[in-house]
Amino acid sequence: MFPVGYAERNGLKLADPPGFEGTFNWTDYLKEENAERMPLELFRTEPTQERLNMFQVGMRLEAADMCENQFICPATITGVHGRIINVNYDGWDEEFDELYDIDSHDILPIGWCELHGYRLQEPKREGY
Repeated sequence: MFPVGYAERNGLKLADPPGFEGTFNWTDYLKEENAERMPLELFRTEPTQERLNMFQVGMRLEAADMCENQFICPATITGVHGRIINVNYDGWDEEFDELYDIDSHDILPIGWCELHGYRLQEPKREGY
């Protein structure tokens, strides 16, 4: 859950609501829906800039597949959007990329699987 405007501030594409036509604008949408934005204090506080800076494009990690989280794969950070990182499973097309919060329990440092006796999936290779 993120506050209104998070996607725009952090360079993420916000999906339009089903059936929405035209250019999406939060101010107009809230007015049309007779709705209010959730107060910021209901959301987790943003990590410090120092912590956010620890996540950089190109860094490698181990990441649990969001659809089948028993599969932990080698992965690469391909985008940083505030507290959200875009992760590409090594060898997979970008259509399979996932967005993870930097505090997710599904992103792990390299070596985590070996240390804890989990099987790390091999990167997808051409022709397999």
